Amino acid sequence: QDAVAVCESHFFCKTCIESYIQQKSINSMVGTVVECPSCRERVGRSHVKRVKFVDRIVRNLDIKCPNHEITAIRAIYLEKKMKRSSSVTHVMRDDDIDYDEEEEDEDDDGDDDDGEHKRVDADIAGGGSGSGGVGVVGLCSWTGKLEKLSEHIQACEHEIIRCVRCKHCIERGHKRMHDEECEMFPVTCDLCKDFIPRNFLEDHINTRCMYTTVQCPSCR
Repeated sequence: QDAVAVCESHFFCKTCIESYIQQKSINSMVGTVVECPSCRERVGRSHVKRVKFVDRIVRNLDIKCPNHEITAIRAIYLEKKMKRSSSVTHVMRDDDIDYDEEEEDEDDDGDDDDGEHKRVDADIAGGGSGSGGVGVVGLCSWTGKLEKLSEHIQACEHEIIRCVRCKHCIERGHKRMHDEECEMFPVTCDLCKDFIPRNFLEDHINTRCMYTTVQCPSCR
């Protein structure tokens, strides 16, 4: 974006060419002459001009939302999400089912990193698994002009954002679901009606809330 012409034949991104010119100026100590990165033609720095018709072409390019596919960052996010879901499932099984730990150890010995990634890929391809839609993976189907991309990203439900309270990464469309289980989400104390982070509510009621009924240490 912000195309500029260094010589008559070659166009470059303004940010990239400014960085290039600055680096060349530091090395050569010549700030008034610019060398085209493509043809090596030397021109005065004042000859570097904006090319607005290229900007219009670029801004009107039809593109897809970056969240239409599994990017490297998204793959890491999904893998961590599946591990958290798996750990919750294992805790539930520990409460309900007696299983042979030796057999489980033998199964673990046969797993490797490649196998783990294959399982992740399989869940992604198959739509995921797990209760409550935890493993379900949604991809954005938005297409539009490049100039509208920033506006779309600000509202894309599949954009990975960070919870401002617990700092965990979540999908924007899952924010309401996340708030229902976020450890730092403020919930109301039934006694004093103050808003307390969910993870500290029990401690608040037991040790801090002024309306909690306690036993008098003198009269018992």
